[in-house]
Amino acid sequence: MYADLGEEVKHEIEETKKEIDSSKSLLEEATKHRKHSMEYDALAKLIESKPDRKITDGKRQEIETDLLLITVSYSMDNYYYYQSVLPIHASSCALY
Repeated sequence: MYADLGEEVKHEIEETKKEIDSSKSLLEEATKHRKHSMEYDALAKLIESKPDRKITDGKRQEIETDLLLITVSYSMDNYYYYQSVLPIHASSCALY
């Protein structure tokens, strides 16, 4: 009778160990899932805080246009400067 009871207790201990191992695996999976979910939420908030592509492309095109206008203006200023300076420089060189 005590032998049967001892075997039953051993069997229940083994079953409990298996349940504990199974619960540990489930806990690890749940922890990993929660971590990934939190990382996803953080990335989603970061992405949501940025302007969409249409707005960004529009601003980029405005900046490129401004840069082109500045470059052209600078080139024209240099052109007119040298057009006004070169004749003066040429005439001063002719005096020597």
